[in-house]
Formats: sequence, structure tokens, C-alpha cells
Amino acid sequence: MINNNIFLIGMMGSGKSTIAPQLSQVLELPCIDTDQDILSVLDIKISDISELKFRQLESVYFLERTKNDYYVYATGGGIILSEKNRECIQNQGIGIFLDTSITVLHERLINTNLDTRPLLNKINLKEQLNIILKDRKEYYESCAKIKICTNNLLKEEVVEKIITELQNL
Repeated sequence: MINNNIFLIGMMGSGKSTIAPQLSQVLELPCIDTDQDILSVLDIKISDISELKFRQLESVYFLERTKNDYYVYATGGGIILSEKNRECIQNQGIGIFLDTSITVLHERLINTNLDTRPLLNKINLKEQLNIILKDRKEYYESCAKIKICTNNLLKEEVVEKIITELQNL
């Protein structure tokens, strides 16, 4: 068992919500998907509010939530846009950047329901992903103590790589 928060960070479609439950089992820590938890607690749909309002709510929620016991967090892709959130990730746990290529993100997202991803639409998906990643990549890297390239890896392999890297810290 690990005595620290684990923050999975990365682009939408990088596998944070898929990896977090498996990683939490191995580490014997509870798991929280921040996007789902926020929407559930507030009983809202992401499409009902603006991105700015969601980011504000996300930050308040995240900073309050991380004061509790240790968890594996599957964070929203934009969590790192707030300086306070970045400081929290850097100082209150271990940030793990699930680095995924635009090609793989596109393959994963093109056939999904993008209604829950208001920043994206299928018309120019690859271009949109490129723009978003360009804006965020330096933040992901600055918050990460561990970086895992998830391209062509099974979820079990990603978890295994994370465990190995955690043991090497």
C-alpha cells in the first residue's frame, strides 16, 4: 500500500478513468473519478454549464477533496489548467502523466459519445486534440513525477508500468 495521493493526469481519452480503478485495487487505495464525482455531487450534466463554470467548480471540489485520505484520482483532462490545482498535484501526491499520441486519442474518441466532452466534436477531432494538447502538455509534464506512454499498451501493462515507476521513486 502507498501512503500518498495518486493523480492520473492527461488528455481526454488517455485512459485515466479506465486505469484508475485497476491501479486503486493494486495499491489498495480508494478511487475517485473527479469529473463523474463532481457531476454526481452537484447533480448536473456537463452540457448544462459553461466550461468556465465547470473549471471553477472542479477546482473548488478538487482542492477540498484532496484534503481527505489518500486516493487514486482519475482527474479531468483540464484539471491542470488551474495553477492551484497544479500546485496541489505537485505537493499533495504523485502526478502520473498518461501520455498518449494524438493518433491514439483520435482512434479512442472518434466512435464515442462526445456529448460528455463539450470541447470536442467529430468534424475536426484530430485538429481539436492537437490544439488542446499544445495548450496543456507543459502543464501535464510539470505536474508529473511519472510519465507513461500509453500508446499500444493494454490497460494491465499501463498499471504494471505505473507500479514499477512508483517502486523506483
